[in-house]
Amino acid sequence: MAAHLVKRCTCLLREAARQAPAMAPVGRLRLAWVAHKTLTSSATSPISHLPGSLMEPVEKERASTPYIEKQVDHLIKKATRPEELLELLGGSHDLDSNQAAMIASVWHGTLSKLLGSLYALGIPKASKELQSVEQEVRWRMRKLKYKHLAFLAESCATLSQEQHSQELLAELLTHLERRWTEIEDSHTLVTVMMKVGHLSEPLMNRLEDKCLELVEHFGPNELRKVLVMLAAQSRRSVPLLRAISYHLVQKPFSLTKDVLLDVAYAYGKLSFHQTQVSQRLAT
Repeated sequence: MAAHLVKRCTCLLREAARQAPAMAPVGRLRLAWVAHKTLTSSATSPISHLPGSLMEPVEKERASTPYIEKQVDHLIKKATRPEELLELLGGSHDLDSNQAAMIASVWHGTLSKLLGSLYALGIPKASKELQSVEQEVRWRMRKLKYKHLAFLAESCATLSQEQHSQELLAELLTHLERRWTEIEDSHTLVTVMMKVGHLSEPLMNRLEDKCLELVEHFGPNELRKVLVMLAAQSRRSVPLLRAISYHLVQKPFSLTKDVLLDVAYAYGKLSFHQTQVSQRLAT
């Protein structure tokens, strides 16, 4: 609003200066008074009350601004990759504060990938762009899906260990710990356990509880991944190992050579001996 007012004032003064040389001193003083009167009243009066010749440049500028804003807003909304958002910063589009606020219109998944890309590029922690995206993530944490939270936590922990926000990582882990009951499929559970579980002991305990709940739906590859993850972290979770052993023995899985080797490695690494599982692996 202030910018439009300044532009209107500039147009009026330019018109007054153009007419002043042809007038007598008294006429110039009167014109200055009229210009001052018009500028004073324009702050509270409708635009339509001002002379059309003086307002024409301003009206053209105001007519073009919404079009530019709509064009940029459309590009932001239809963006499917973080690279498309980054290209807007270096392109021919003049982004202002209105477009900067439009980051709230970016899809949750795209926002998550955008922050991950900024970490991967090594953007300094003090960068305004990075801080803006991090703040937007904080505002959306309750709306983000569980898998998006896990992806962001992994990005914070692995892609930019020196420059990422430790506070943001702590907040993400807290949300993951509180919302662990939202996990409904085995794929998401196994992925979160492998990539994020080691970052928080309370989170890992809850993921193991969820694993006990969903283990009956696991296939041989998912059982193998859980066993390898437990072995890599030296987590001898006896209840979970017993549940996995039961399903390995009872279900007619077709075990490949890779699965057999990983299962044997995990049981040996964790010093967990199950006679029936050994017999199944041998046959």
